Amino acid sequence: MVQRLAETLRQTIAMTRIFYKNFDWTKNPKQKMMYDLCSNPPSNRVQHIMLRGSVGSGKSIAAHAWTLKTLDEYPGAHWLGLRNTHDEIITSIWTQIRKFLKRHQVPCTHGKQPAYIELPNGSAWQFWSANAIVQTSLTDVAKGLGSTEFSGATLEEADSIMQAAVETVPQRLREASGVKSRFMFYPINPPPENHWLVRFFRENKQDNPLDFHEIHMTMEDNRYWLEKEAPGYIETQYAIYGHRPALFRRMILGEYGPEAKGDPIYKDVFSRDFHVYKRTVDGQPRPSIIERWTAEQMWKLGPVCLCWDFGWNHPCLLVFQDRDYGRFDQIVILGAWLGDRELLRLFANYTLGRVKSMLPNAEFLSFCDPAGAQKANGGVSDQTAIDILEAMGIHPRHTRSSVEYGINLTADLLASNYNYGRSGVQPLILVDDNDFTQDVIDGFELGYVQDPRALLEDQVRPLKDGKYEHIFDALRYGVIHRRKARKEDYTMRAVRTQRSDVFSKLHTDPETGRFYVEDPRSEVDFGELMEGTGIPSPSYSF
Repeated sequence: MVQRLAETLRQTIAMTRIFYKNFDWTKNPKQKMMYDLCSNPPSNRVQHIMLRGSVGSGKSIAAHAWTLKTLDEYPGAHWLGLRNTHDEIITSIWTQIRKFLKRHQVPCTHGKQPAYIELPNGSAWQFWSANAIVQTSLTDVAKGLGSTEFSGATLEEADSIMQAAVETVPQRLREASGVKSRFMFYPINPPPENHWLVRFFRENKQDNPLDFHEIHMTMEDNRYWLEKEAPGYIETQYAIYGHRPALFRRMILGEYGPEAKGDPIYKDVFSRDFHVYKRTVDGQPRPSIIERWTAEQMWKLGPVCLCWDFGWNHPCLLVFQDRDYGRFDQIVILGAWLGDRELLRLFANYTLGRVKSMLPNAEFLSFCDPAGAQKANGGVSDQTAIDILEAMGIHPRHTRSSVEYGINLTADLLASNYNYGRSGVQPLILVDDNDFTQDVIDGFELGYVQDPRALLEDQVRPLKDGKYEHIFDALRYGVIHRRKARKEDYTMRAVRTQRSDVFSKLHTDPETGRFYVEDPRSEVDFGELMEGTGIPSPSYSF
């Protein structure tokens, strides 16, 4: 027994010397930031650390390095490595750790069934698939883990792991190993901001700011190691993603952004260079369209269309101006807002207030999802979504049409252009570049994709992703009302539909500060002014 303990101590000391000789935390500032946080955790509770970063940013290596440090210092300790499936474990985190140990000359033994990597001092990584963990029963949502206990955990590509599995792990970090501080690492390529994991961190950080931490990592942070191990890697990645800004932000800069979940529907007809309003001209910055709205009296160019989609707990409003230049018409998308577990009434009140402040003096038309005329299945309220909007003075039009028709009509507009003399070629759909249009731009480029199952059926059907489907459904409802395809020659640009338009205007009551809607269909005499204010009396009050 004494000889075994002595051998374990000798191997641990040798392993420690090897590791610290080969790994330097200071070469990557974000790895050093994580090291400092883990060395002095702000509380004695489990520390949740999201390592959000681009490809090659060193996020996984940081997690593996701290884990090795812990397993090295506490013989016999166990660390959980988690991914969705066993195959993903073997091809990713299991292989990554083996390569990491080999690079730093740390000996180990390993196996695949079950998956583990053991160090000479008896400490080990043990790997589980999230699918095996979430074998739900009435007594234990983590039945798959049995009675296992760990001293820490790494949830590789945590955004792809089921929430039930993630929420189960902290209760398993109770191993009596002597490890004082317990950590859960979440190395991720940034998902969309509406992803459950992002909400999970943000909501928990509000209640427990000492326990939830987010470290943003980029390739540039990891330049030292990348240049040492893969010269030219950063420049190669810039070349791959440089022409695709949505992916560039996510995969290079490590910012939240859309995931490539399928084949983008508008990839062959949308161009950022052509369809997005340019914020720089000849190297000089210029304001966005909404920033120019008042000074240049842009409300005179055409009505503003409010396009509504009534997703379950995710209502959406997309706003565009339908501009009439005489020789051609142009849809100018000014913004889109998506509710997150919000009631339509509150969402509409907030977004309409913002639109009013952004676009003073505009005349509004409203269009919506025809399903808004149906009552909710839950039977909680007798009101439909359209009833709610109409009670607020918004009277949206709706009509039934196939999804494919609306998508093709929008694609036709994107693919068409108009040669506007000296002003050059103009797109028939233009997207303003402002804080409220980035999701629209990302959706056109990457996020709004075809459902892979629909491809097998030879159909056009967008993937239900909970975000872009709502934004582009809202756009579609506006487009099918304001444009129609030329049936004589489908290759020609779509033309304005001939409909009698009913306009609304938003006003602010100077006494209460609240806004109200002016609706010409109301029986209120708008020639009669509110006493002492000089503005029309309201038809509906919010």
